[in-house]
Amino acid sequence: MLSGIGPEEHLRELGIKVVRDSKVGYNMYEHIGFLGLTFLVNETVSLLQSRITRPTVALEYLLRRNGMMTIPGGAEAVAFLRTKYATDSNADVELLFVSGGVSSDGGLPLKKAIRITDELYDTVYKPIEEKDTWTVWPIVQYPKSVGRLTLRSKDPFVPPRMNPNFYSHPYDLELVLEGLKLAINISRTESFQRYGSKLHDIKFPGCASHEFATDDYWRCAIKHLPSIMNHEIGTCKMGPESDPDAVVDPRLKVHGVRGLRVVDASVMPTMPRGHVNAGIFMIGEKAADMIKEDWK
Repeated sequence: MLSGIGPEEHLRELGIKVVRDSKVGYNMYEHIGFLGLTFLVNETVSLLQSRITRPTVALEYLLRRNGMMTIPGGAEAVAFLRTKYATDSNADVELLFVSGGVSSDGGLPLKKAIRITDELYDTVYKPIEEKDTWTVWPIVQYPKSVGRLTLRSKDPFVPPRMNPNFYSHPYDLELVLEGLKLAINISRTESFQRYGSKLHDIKFPGCASHEFATDDYWRCAIKHLPSIMNHEIGTCKMGPESDPDAVVDPRLKVHGVRGLRVVDASVMPTMPRGHVNAGIFMIGEKAADMIKEDWK
């Protein structure tokens, strides 16, 4: 948009010369979920910051390529499931299993990174610092809430404004709630009960008027602590020139602009199921092939 390719009215508001009126910044999707489903266990099996930073842990990795440092970000397992809302044979919710929780780093980097308020952290998570926990993130696979990316300024060093509109469509909230219930059922299985797995039951501030673990309580909590996957896609939607919302064509060329392609997750017209990383690699590989074809 800084180059003048974007919504004409928005660009003129910022004093940017319009090169091409285009729906850049619209159609933004993200795999939204819930970060606060935490369970306590009675064995020393989780990734506490104080435990990970021991010299023996680094040594175990260096010498044996084993141990806690081999776990990518604490995410140990994923499950893709169909809920009662599924409209076809594909999974509509993901459960991401993490061998730790919001409190596992002692309230330092993670709290700041995901912008948890002091009130929420001190009420819910500070009491379980240094305790062994695990977490499940229920994540919508095909969200219906649509966001938008806009500019704050024509200064390229000023970050853009992202308005994801999380849970603006009720479907997303109800699907996360259904995934949350599936996760709680899994926590009650024999495999997890071996570790005395117990749902952390301190209420979120702002949700205290609801009875804990009721549907209304969870709906409230989900809105207080949404999880994002950094899977933002769609703001330069791919589609035919006849589509007024399309920014690039099927060869990733920007409609109405010569010599310019967009090659990243923003060209995805709809949110894929599953994580988007492999799809982004595919877009890059395909673009490289198309560029070579054109230069021949």
